[in-house]
Amino acid sequence: MASVTTLGTPIESVVVTASALAQWHDGRPVLVTVGGPPDLPVTLCVLDCADGEVLAVHEIATMTRAHHVTASGSTAWISSWSGANLYRYDLVEDEITDLGMPLPGQVIIASTTLAPGAHGGQDVLYGGTFPGGRIFGWDLGRDTVNDLGRLDRTEDMVRAVSWDGSGLWCGTEAHGRLHRWDPATGLRTSVLLPPDLGPVTGIDDLAVRRRKLFVHTIPSQSCLVLDLDTLSWQSPIPYRVARGVTQPDAADRVHLVGLDERRVVHHCLDSGQTWLADDVLPDGVSHLPHSGAHLVEAPEGDQVVLGIDAYGSLWHHRLDNDRCDPVESQIPPRGTTIRALGVGPEGEILVGGSVARTTFARYRDGDEGFCRVSGGPGSRIDAFATVAQRILFSHYQDGSVYEFDTARDWVGPPDNPRCLFRLLESHRQERIFALLAREQDVLVGSTGARGVADGRLLRWQLESEELIDLGTPIPGHSVTTLVELGGDAVLLGTSVQVLGDDDHDTSAAVALVDPSDGTVIWSQVPQPGARAVSALTRTRDGSVWGLTDRGHVFRLDPQTRAVRDLVKVGPVGGLWGMGSLHPYRSWLVGATGSGTVFTIDTRTHQVQYLGLGEHALPAPDGHLYWADADQLVRLSLDDLTSTPSLKEIP
Repeated sequence: MASVTTLGTPIESVVVTASALAQWHDGRPVLVTVGGPPDLPVTLCVLDCADGEVLAVHEIATMTRAHHVTASGSTAWISSWSGANLYRYDLVEDEITDLGMPLPGQVIIASTTLAPGAHGGQDVLYGGTFPGGRIFGWDLGRDTVNDLGRLDRTEDMVRAVSWDGSGLWCGTEAHGRLHRWDPATGLRTSVLLPPDLGPVTGIDDLAVRRRKLFVHTIPSQSCLVLDLDTLSWQSPIPYRVARGVTQPDAADRVHLVGLDERRVVHHCLDSGQTWLADDVLPDGVSHLPHSGAHLVEAPEGDQVVLGIDAYGSLWHHRLDNDRCDPVESQIPPRGTTIRALGVGPEGEILVGGSVARTTFARYRDGDEGFCRVSGGPGSRIDAFATVAQRILFSHYQDGSVYEFDTARDWVGPPDNPRCLFRLLESHRQERIFALLAREQDVLVGSTGARGVADGRLLRWQLESEELIDLGTPIPGHSVTTLVELGGDAVLLGTSVQVLGDDDHDTSAAVALVDPSDGTVIWSQVPQPGARAVSALTRTRDGSVWGLTDRGHVFRLDPQTRAVRDLVKVGPVGGLWGMGSLHPYRSWLVGATGSGTVFTIDTRTHQVQYLGLGEHALPAPDGHLYWADADQLVRLSLDDLTSTPSLKEIP
C-alpha cells in the first residue's frame, strides 16, 4: 500500500480582505476584519482601534471568501464572494448569523452599502452581484429583500455601490461604467467617465463624502471626484491610491492611502486641494484590503487615520502632527491555499500560494524542508518555468511574469525577483497558466479577463528580453496549457470559460501552432462539451495526452488529429489550467481541476484514485507531490503499482 505523507503548510500569512469600523459592546471603536486564503474558511476578527488587541476571533466555516464588510453601530454585514450569501455579525452578542442568499442564482455579492432610512424610514442594505449584474435592497426593519433588476445589460458585475442620501451609485466591471439608480422612480442615470482617463476595466470602490463621489478605478488605481450637485468631474486625486476613503474630519478633509509614495493623501472637500503627508507608512500599504483607511478618535481625543494592510499590520496616522505610528495586532496567521507547484533548478519543489505577504516558497526533501522567503510579491502564483538558474512564475491579477535569480538572495520586488512584463494594461489579460521554457525563449499563454474571452500567445526572448505578441490563436478561446512536439511545433490547449460570460456553447480545443508567428496549423475539439483543456503532456513514445475540465483524460494523435482513449479520471470541475498531467513510467499522474489526484496506466487505462488535491507533480527525487488546500502532500512513486490498489475513483 502506498504511503501518503502530509508535509505541512509551506506558506502562512495573515490575510485581510475587508474591514469596517464598528462599536464593541462596551462602546469603544473597533475594527471588524474578514479574510483568509481563497477556498479556506473565512476568519472574522475584532480589533481594538487604540492598541490592536484582538477582542474576538470567529471562523465562518460556510464562507470561503469575503470581500466586503458594511457596519453600523454594533452590527456588521459580511458579503460572500463564494456562494452569494449574506452574514450578520452582532458585536453585542458576539454572534454570526447566516442570512441566506438575497438573490438565488448569483455567485458573488460584489458590493454592499447601508442606506439609513431609505425605505419608509427603515434602513436598507443595498448590494450588487455577479454574474447577473443585479442590485438588491434588503429592508433591515421588515427583513425583506427586493430584487431591483439588472443594472446594465452589458455588464455582469456590480462591483461597487454607495448611497448619496436619495439614490444609489453603482460601478461595474468589466468596462467600468458608472450609474445612479433612483429608488423612488426606478430610473437609472449614467455618467461617462472622463475621456482622458485611459483604459478602465472596472470601478471597484465608490464613496460619497459631503456631496462628492469618490470613484476608484482599476487597473490604474486612480481616484476620480464627481460633484454630485452639478454632476461634473473635479480634479482627480493625483496619485495612485488604495480603495477606501475616510469620513470627513473636523477640518472637512478626507484621507486616502497613496500606493507609490506610501503616505497618507489628504484631500480638502471645499477647495479640492490634495497633498501628501510627511511621514512614510509601513511597507504593507501597497496591499490594502477593502477598505483600508478609517477615521477614528484617539483615546486622548485627537483624530487619527487608522490603517490596516492586507496582512494585518495596523498603523495610526495622527492628524495633529502628520506622523505615523505602527500598532501591534495579534491576528492569527493562516495557511495559504497552494495554487501552483513546479520543479526548480536543483530539483526542489516550487510552491505558489494564493494570497499572502509572500506567495512563494520551496521544499527540499530531507532535513532542509521548507525554505520560506519574505518581501513579496503577495498575489496568486499560477505557473512556474525554470530557465538555467532562474525561476519564472506568473502572477495574478495583473497578468505579470516575475524572474527569480537563484544565484542571488531573494529580497523581494523590484530587485530579486524582478517583474519581466505585465499584460493587464497592455493586453487586457489577467491570468497566465501556461509557461513553456525553451532554449532561447519562453512561450506564454494567457486567459483574458472578466468579460474578455480572447487569450493571447506571446513569446519572451531570453537574451533580448523582448516580449513578442503572437495574437489570439482561436478567437473566443484563452490559452491554458502548452507542450512542445519537437522541431518548431507547439500544441496548445484552450478554454472557453470567461468570467462574466457563461453563455458560450462552444467547446475547448487543442491547436497546433507555429511559435515563430503564432499561425494556427490546425485545431481539434477533443471532448465536445468540455470548456477547458486543463493540461497537455507528451509521453516517451511521443504520444500526446490531455486532461479536460469534464474529468477525462484523452490521447491525441498529432498526425491524424484523431482523439482516442477518452477515460474518466474524476468529477467535472475546474477552471482554465487548474489541472495537471505528467508522464511517469507507463503511467500518467495528475490532478483534475475538481480536486482528484489520480494515476492512469496508458496501456490498460486502469485508474488509481490517490486522494483529494490539486497540482499533482512527479519530482526528480522519486516522489509525487500535490496540494491539499494549504498542505503539501508527498507520496513515493515507487509505492505505486500498475493495478488499482488504493481507492476507487469517486
